[in-house]
Amino acid sequence: MQVAGGGSGVGIAGHSEGILDIAAASREMTIDEMNRAKAHTGTQPQEFTVALDALAIYVHKDNPLDSISIEELAEI
Repeated sequence: MQVAGGGSGVGIAGHSEGILDIAAASREMTIDEMNRAKAHTGTQPQEFTVALDALAIYVHKDNPLDSISIEELAEI
């Protein structure tokens, strides 16, 4: 067994191309990725949620920011 990193895109691409049996990802596979995986492996991929991502925003105490919206964070 070999374990390697690289992010969701790398894992899903490797699985979709039939290179990997298991891939870790922080997003769901697209329909196209599922179809490619099925074409290469002959089986429908299955997704299992084993954890959820989280994000914390910290602002230095000297920063005058009182609040920020999700939309504003997305622009940063």
